[in-house]
Amino acid sequence: MKSYIPNTLPLEDLDYKLLFGLVGNANAELARYDGLLQGIVNPSVMLSPLTNEEAVLSSKIEGTQATVDEVLEQEAGIFKEGEKGKDIQEILNYRKALHFGHHYLEERPITLSFVRELHKILMDSVRGQNKNPGEFRDEQNWIGKYGSTIENATFVPPNPFQLPNYLKAWQDYMAFDDSDILLQTGSFFGGEFILLLLPTQKSSVISRSENRFFICQRQNRRGNTVKKDSIMGDKNQHTGIIKQIFFQPDHRFQIKMVCWLVQKQSVRPCDQNPCEFCPFLPAAAQFTKRH
Repeated sequence: MKSYIPNTLPLEDLDYKLLFGLVGNANAELARYDGLLQGIVNPSVMLSPLTNEEAVLSSKIEGTQATVDEVLEQEAGIFKEGEKGKDIQEILNYRKALHFGHHYLEERPITLSFVRELHKILMDSVRGQNKNPGEFRDEQNWIGKYGSTIENATFVPPNPFQLPNYLKAWQDYMAFDDSDILLQTGSFFGGEFILLLLPTQKSSVISRSENRFFICQRQNRRGNTVKKDSIMGDKNQHTGIIKQIFFQPDHRFQIKMVCWLVQKQSVRPCDQNPCEFCPFLPAAAQFTKRH
């Protein structure tokens, strides 16, 4: 099986007329939500509980099994043992990475160095902490059933010798002023960045957090705008989305999904899983069953 080759950015084959309606609605709701935060003296007080919930929801996609209450109990001195304690540490690391990211990006752009720093924080004192935290992979690997070879693998990430060039192209695109912030987010963050990083540990967490950081920095949003880590839904939905992007790439699907979910989360930021009602996800679920 050939290794994955990412698309050239910015995308040139998009029919913007089919997307601007959805993009416009998403931007309108995001602006309304941001205006609500602007009217609050200290929005961080209201947003702090959402940050904890966001960390829990995002970590679930990585397989963690812990609740917001259990995280708060550990912070109060009621420590959990075994796997539960490890899961809670991963959630705390994610929350720490969110705070680090917002402070870091107040004066700096999104770069590969920033991604490395996020990875170091996420891997601190958790499973896999000895597997080169803060470094991009330098060897060829693949994803497939147990015992599979690279010839019959489900997915083969980019060749490690070409990966630096692809990552550099991603970094350049972060500095590029595309036609719309949500179109730019959906064009690449929706899934292709994950495909570049796979199967690095925490790759999906990093990709989803970059969604959030990118929108916040480009539009000067205040703190935690919306829970964009809910964009990828639960673990099964997330797997289906990634497989659909790889087996049947369609950037319109990625952009529509991102815009629809940003819109819904702006209207109802406390929803546990807006993906449950997303009209663009049934097709992705079918990919989970077939591949």
